[in-house]
Amino acid sequence: MKTSSIPRAIGVSLALGLVAVTSVAAFGLGCGGPYKGKPDKLPKVKKVNHVDVDAGPTTETIVWDDKCSAKFAEDPMVAYKKRDKTKGNTDRGEGDDLMAAADKSEDPSFQIDSILKAINAYKDALLADNYNADATYGLAVAYAKVRKKGCALKMLKRLAELEANPKLPGASKLEALLKMVEDEPAFQPFVVEATGEIGR
Repeated sequence: MKTSSIPRAIGVSLALGLVAVTSVAAFGLGCGGPYKGKPDKLPKVKKVNHVDVDAGPTTETIVWDDKCSAKFAEDPMVAYKKRDKTKGNTDRGEGDDLMAAADKSEDPSFQIDSILKAINAYKDALLADNYNADATYGLAVAYAKVRKKGCALKMLKRLAELEANPKLPGASKLEALLKMVEDEPAFQPFVVEATGEIGR
């Protein structure tokens, strides 16, 4: 009886040993199952270069010329007696036509050229007639359009002074021109200063 139990014990031991070896081979040394083999490499992420976003056009910085060397007659009464209203109105009309041509054109070079010619025409008008209100106002607008703010303001101040002169006819005309200052597009960038010069 002892003899028969020995082979049985040996068989059980061999069976248990075989199970242990199989288990070690499967899960220990070979790292089998779903984890068998080398670990998967992580996918590479494609590098995306930074792209600058276009925020649209930037606001243009307007540079204004605040200086002005314009001078008026030192003796108003002498200038008033020597005024040539006919020539003054003719030159002023030429200035108005040049300004109208500049407004209708879409060519920047033509616009600037026309405005500069208009400035000279208005100057000629005021040399002939120092009290031409239309030429004074037209010159103020022309100066504003070429960014000579200092001269534009000086012309507007002159216009207000003409209104204050009781010897000059056409007070209603002067008042109409002064009222146009606030709504004139050329004066909008400095409208507070413009209306201040005319006492509005």
